Amino acid sequence: MKRLVPLLMALVFLPLLSMGDPVGSDDFFDTQYTIFEREQGQRAFVAAQTIMDSIGAPVDFDADTDKEVVKTQLLKMMIQYFFGIDEYEQQVHYMQIAEPFFRETDNLMDLAGCYNIMGISCQRMGQFNEAVHYYNKCSDLLDEIGSPVALTNKRYEINNVANIYTMMEECDMAEEMYLKCIEMLGEVGTDPRNNLDLAAYYMNLAEVYMIRISKMAEDDPERASLVRTAVDYAEQSLDLSRLYGDRPEKMANRFITVSKTHFEEGRVREAMAELDSAMVIIEDQDLVFLKTGASILQGDFAYRTGRLDDAERYYVQAAEMAEEFELDEFCVESLNGAYLASKKNHPERSVEYLERCNAWRDTIYNQEQQALIREYQVKYQTAEKEREIAEQQAQNEKSRHRMVLLVVVVVFLVILAALLLHLAFKRRKQNELLKRRHQIKDHLFSVVSHDIKAPIATQAQMLDMMYDHVETIPPAELKEGLGGMKLMANQMKEKLQNLICWVKRELGDDGSQASLFNLRELVQKVVDEQAAHAAMKSLVIVNEVPTEWEVFDDVNISRIVLQNLLSNAIKYSNPGGAIKLCAVEEGTRYRIVVEDNGVGINKEKLAVLLKKTTASEEGTQNEMGTGIGLMVSRQLTERIGSGIAIESIEGKGTKVSFTVNKG
Repeated sequence: MKRLVPLLMALVFLPLLSMGDPVGSDDFFDTQYTIFEREQGQRAFVAAQTIMDSIGAPVDFDADTDKEVVKTQLLKMMIQYFFGIDEYEQQVHYMQIAEPFFRETDNLMDLAGCYNIMGISCQRMGQFNEAVHYYNKCSDLLDEIGSPVALTNKRYEINNVANIYTMMEECDMAEEMYLKCIEMLGEVGTDPRNNLDLAAYYMNLAEVYMIRISKMAEDDPERASLVRTAVDYAEQSLDLSRLYGDRPEKMANRFITVSKTHFEEGRVREAMAELDSAMVIIEDQDLVFLKTGASILQGDFAYRTGRLDDAERYYVQAAEMAEEFELDEFCVESLNGAYLASKKNHPERSVEYLERCNAWRDTIYNQEQQALIREYQVKYQTAEKEREIAEQQAQNEKSRHRMVLLVVVVVFLVILAALLLHLAFKRRKQNELLKRRHQIKDHLFSVVSHDIKAPIATQAQMLDMMYDHVETIPPAELKEGLGGMKLMANQMKEKLQNLICWVKRELGDDGSQASLFNLRELVQKVVDEQAAHAAMKSLVIVNEVPTEWEVFDDVNISRIVLQNLLSNAIKYSNPGGAIKLCAVEEGTRYRIVVEDNGVGINKEKLAVLLKKTTASEEGTQNEMGTGIGLMVSRQLTERIGSGIAIESIEGKGTKVSFTVNKG
């Protein structure tokens, strides 16, 4: 029965091109496709054009065509090409490339067409399970698409799977699927194409029932009912094909199926007449395959009705056609029929038929074995490639893990090194800070013990003396003594203030706060504070700062710096001299200048002062100092964006200045 199952599987989605002899090699196509994938623009276009020219496909793209569009065309045509030349391995190779690409680019109908081709290719090679797998994938994808065209094509896929189950004689599965196709199509309607599809499904169902009938005993109680069902479907199929003008080969198939069902029902004469009608169409269209099958069926009818010589003649006629066109299975079946038909009346010929039949059986067996070996080779090569890919992926995964671990270790080491470096830097800064604080402490102790302790001790002695002789000291001397003590107290206050500023600076307290104040008023306040000191040396202090100038800066810093500069000017001025305080404009700032006509500073001493270190010299009346006032002033002016400028000529005087922000 297998020989009579319709084998015309038209490609629904992608009509096959007419392929000539194979051109190029697998390596050639792989190389050109690799170039296409790797390159851009003209080079990719040339590679794609080379592939299309090699397989005889028209080139309807150019170098400006979107690469995805070109790739879609290439993959479809290459899959079709390798299908046409039975290169299953290459077909699978490019299908593996196409599947994820079509998914990614949403070319689902193209992907469905490729699945359909894969199914037909597997079916050609007898790999029925693989064929069913690809047909089902195509069907599932068409469900996903969901359009009317997709649903129609899904029906064709179900029919393809049913045909395979029919050839495998799995009748229950085949029947279920044909009935599903009929259900999807519905009743006879106005669309001729749908009605002809319905005719095909009716005929296919009749063929399934005939397979079942062939396996049933003659006295099986269900046999008659099944034969009647097969007849009904076969007759409906023939009627629809006649009514809607089916193709000749289809009509021949319908007549053959009806003939078989009528013969099983006992309507022998009608069956033979219908088979003759089929033969007329077959002869007219020169359908060799169907003619061979129909001749065997004529032999079957003659053998089963006892016309052995006619049966032998039909079988021999079928065998000759089958051998000429290398239809292996038909050769075996026709020669076996000839053997059975001639065994009783012509035993000498029957032996010859049997030998020829066995020879063809051996040929088929060898071909099947070779096909099986090829199938296993393909599966083995595919499995090997999959294994290599899996191993490569596993190796890549291990490499990736090692790389990630290495990166983590490197990052950890970098962080650790940075942390250690930070800690080392912090430790060094702490050590420097401690060292600096020790220096501050030593310097502070030195200043307190020498420059503050001595004046305080002197004051204490003077107070003791004045206290003990207060009744005998003339008022003028008492007033003079108290004035000296007041001056000494102001000097110590100034020294303490400088010490406090210096210590705060060294300990990191660099804050300053700006406010608006009158510059002349601040200068005058400082002059008044130093008036007693200046008077003891008969010095004249002149305030030449304009009355209207306003300053926006730190008033405390400005006052302390002015006190230090004026105190130094008094200290190093000759008795009876003069000191001038003035200010000049410099862009957005005022420069405050304290100028004296005292002893001045030689170049060597000036260089020491400019190095920002402490240096102390006795005044013109042997006044002692810490040397810290100028250094503190320099530090304080830096906090307000300025600095101390010194100009001096030995023996003529000194000019010291700093700047403040205009208000």
